[in-house]
Amino acid sequence: MTRVIARTRGVSPENILPAAGSSDAIFLAFRQWLTPTSRVLILDPTYGEYAHVLERVIGCRVIRLPLFARRQLLR
Repeated sequence: MTRVIARTRGVSPENILPAAGSSDAIFLAFRQWLTPTSRVLILDPTYGEYAHVLERVIGCRVIRLPLFARRQLLR
């Protein structure tokens, strides 16, 4: 499967990460890129799996950047 995807997309097979959905891909990738000493900035609100994996699985320090609705900014 990885070889077929790589050939079809014109990329190296090493650049393909097969996963069982987005949550699995997040879990696999973040554990390779980050450590408990990492500091990570995430938008809030965002996909809940980001915070879960970063804080509970890896143990990173998570800084949340709150997003506001446009009407709140105009007040």
